[in-house]
Amino acid sequence: MTDHLHPKRETYPFINTDDEFVSVCRGHIAPNMRPTLYIKAFVPTELRLDESKTLDDRAGFEVLDYTAGAGDTITLTVNGGAPTILTNGVEFTAAISNNETAIRIANAINVAAIGLTATFVVGSAFVFVAPTAPNVAPLVKTFTLDSSDLAAWTHNNLASIGSLITLGTQHMTELDLGTRDVMDLVGFLRILSGKISLDLRSPVEVRTYLRQPATLSGNTGQPGGWPTSS
Repeated sequence: MTDHLHPKRETYPFINTDDEFVSVCRGHIAPNMRPTLYIKAFVPTELRLDESKTLDDRAGFEVLDYTAGAGDTITLTVNGGAPTILTNGVEFTAAISNNETAIRIANAINVAAIGLTATFVVGSAFVFVAPTAPNVAPLVKTFTLDSSDLAAWTHNNLASIGSLITLGTQHMTELDLGTRDVMDLVGFLRILSGKISLDLRSPVEVRTYLRQPATLSGNTGQPGGWPTSS
């Protein structure tokens, strides 16, 4: 694990498939003070930048008022393909409580079998959605969530899933953090396939971590960790 409190500039020479670079800003990011990631691909590479207000990187739905959702829908789109629409009263039924409705939404997502798995968190009305096998050459490289009625259930306060970015050999790109929501203080750069070098430049305080697979990386020799490993 790499842990630096005040990186003005920091370089990671090799980040590989299934690795994840995590950056945590310590406060509100003004538009002209956003940290920037400079990325260079050594081989054809696919990556995605997700963002969140907290260290919880899960995306999903929060059921706010199950009584307000009559006939309403949730929509899940995988890899930019045809959307899957789940309708209250058809694929699931909002009833009894927010918690019970969240369980039913999670079940409906799993029954849809679109490459995503949903999990209900006991004691809350959250449904968390993730690729079924995120660490095995994922078929689900990106997905979007939408709600037809934000008074009934919303996805706005959870992690924001980024778009798929494809880079050819020796190609470069720049990504600014905090562009979707100024309160998204945590960035998760996920290397879906390939190998990159990364240069972080930041005018504000930021803490960084490199989260890697459970086995040692042959290129960096660092053990996996998040974020309390030694």
